[in-house]
Order: sequence, then structure tokens, then C-alpha cells
Amino acid sequence: MRNQAKGLLFVMAAAVLFGVMPLWAVKVYDCGGNPVFLSFCRFALSLPLLYALDRRLYPAGRARVPAGRFALVCVPYVLTPSLLFLSYTFIASGVASTLHFLFPAVVLLLCRAVFRQKIPPVKYLCCLMCIAGVALFYTTGDSAHGAGLLLALLSALTYGVYVVYLPASGLQERLSPFRLTLWLNLAGTVLLALLVTAMDAWAFSLSWTGWLYTLLLSWGTAVGATMLFQRGVKLCGAQNAALFSVLEPLTSVVCGLLLLREPWSSRILTGIALILGAVFLLSLWDFRAAKAQALPPNGGTP
Repeated sequence: MRNQAKGLLFVMAAAVLFGVMPLWAVKVYDCGGNPVFLSFCRFALSLPLLYALDRRLYPAGRARVPAGRFALVCVPYVLTPSLLFLSYTFIASGVASTLHFLFPAVVLLLCRAVFRQKIPPVKYLCCLMCIAGVALFYTTGDSAHGAGLLLALLSALTYGVYVVYLPASGLQERLSPFRLTLWLNLAGTVLLALLVTAMDAWAFSLSWTGWLYTLLLSWGTAVGATMLFQRGVKLCGAQNAALFSVLEPLTSVVCGLLLLREPWSSRILTGIALILGAVFLLSLWDFRAAKAQALPPNGGTP
């Protein structure tokens, strides 16, 4: 029960860090950046810090990692931001984010269909509440495009695969958390470099302020949030991690309302209520389920 609670806290902390990313991204764009180049920098600037932390805290020799398992984790991990950022060139970011956050449903379906895990009805209910809540955050009337919709949906699929397979791959037992993230981000750096080149989106002329915000975003998300999420998935499982991740768009919306003075609306308030209600309901169910498992079969005091 303690590990479960710790895992949920890690996932929620990661969601908050991911959620404030748009605020930093806006600062970078104001200084001459763009979404694709920022995604590349998010991976690339994290590499020196991850390498230094791994060498400092885990100086042991290399562990042998099955190439197939690593590929099954690495490919969806790297494809997710690439697909999502590409979708922004066709559709509004609000629509793309809404479709991307269908991934909790993908996680539940994969857990059930592939790993034959039991899905309690309350988790299906929480999933529907979360999706409905996120859907209320985007602005009605945003333009839609077939290619953009497909790319955003594919990002939900790839992220769902990553969330489900990461704890099942065994990589977290073979590699230190810093080394695993280092290798994943290195692969992301290579792919995003190719994508930025293809789109001619290099923006090295950023101001010093822009580079500072870029560095903060990279270390806060590609290092801090990613590692917190990986640890959380390991402790609380893919299903709970996916559902609690919807705190990310909630954080973005609340930060926009409080810091950017974006207007309130009944739609936004309803979306916030649905997401918080789903998180509370799931937390209550997990607490009761863990408490029931801790009791002896006769229901007496352990």
C-alpha cells in the first residue's frame, strides 16, 4: 500500500511538471523558438545531466539489455512527441491534446487485451470522466484536419504502448533510472534532429533568455518529470499511472487561468470538476482495495 501511494505521488508530480511545460514553451516561442526545435532541445539538453547523474550515483558496470525489449520501449517513447508536434502543424493544439489524452483508454484496453489484466468498472468510469474533462478544455470551433487528427490519435496509441510495456519490459530492473532515460532521450535526440532538418525548423538564434527557458524545460520534463513518471509506473502500475496523468492538462489549464489571465468559463470549470472527481474516486477505490488486501481472510486484525 505504501509503494502504491508513493507511485501515485510520483505520477502526479510528473503530471504537474509536464503540465507547466506550455508556460515555458510560450516563453521560448516568444524568443524565436518553435515546437519542433523545442522538442529536439528537450531531449538533447538533458543528455549531459543524465550522464553525469548516472556516473555519479550508479558507477557500476554496464548491464546487458535485450535489444528487442529496449526497442519496444524506445520506439513509442520517441514517436509520441514527434507525432504530437507534427499534428500541431495541421490542427489546433487544444484539439491535438484532447485526442492525445485518449491514451488512458488505450492503456486500459491494452492491459485487458494483451496482458489479460482485470479492469475494475470504476476505472472505466474514471477513464470516461477524464476524457470528458479534457475534451471540455479545447476551444469550440478549432479547425480540424484529417492528417492532424490521425497524428494526434497515433500519439495516444504510441504513448499508451509505452506506458503499458515499460513496467513489463524488465528494463527498470536492469538499468538505473538515469541510464534508461539517457538511452531513451539519446534516441529521441537523433529522431528529432532528423525531423527538425526535414522541416527546416532549426532555431539556434534564440536569445539567452530563450535558451535559459529551453534548458529549464528540458531538465524539468525530459529529466525530472520523465524519471518521476517511470518510477511511478513501476510502483503503481500502468492503469493508475495513465489515469492520474490527466492532471497534466489540468495543470496547464489552471496555470493559464492564474498566470496568463486566460478567461474562465463554465466548460473549463466542468472539465476541472470531472478530472478532480475521477482522481478522487480512483484514489478512494485504491485505498479501500489496498486496505481490504491487507486484512487477513477472516477479516480480523492482522
